[in-house]
Amino acid sequence: MIGCFPDPYPDEILYSIYARYKERMLYLDDTAIYKLVFGARHNRPQLPYDEDELDYLVSELQPGYSYSVARLKCEHTLTPIYKLGWRCCMKRSCGRERNGRF
Repeated sequence: MIGCFPDPYPDEILYSIYARYKERMLYLDDTAIYKLVFGARHNRPQLPYDEDELDYLVSELQPGYSYSVARLKCEHTLTPIYKLGWRCCMKRSCGRERNGRF
């Protein structure tokens, strides 16, 4: 169980929340803190966050913490922006393919 995990500020990305937690808990070892928070063996967050890592984080938070995987992903990662950019990119490339140009 992860105690005293910081409440996210509005529009704060998850990496920043993770960094505030790391600073608050005075962790020096990146691998240990990353394993505690995300259950992963990487020594730093892999962007975009893996669904399993977010699921692990939510499952380890104290019961009163009101965040779900979907809410963290939507409000505190760059996933919505990434998806929007990818969609626009795909529309442009698909349009070019139809016109015979790349």
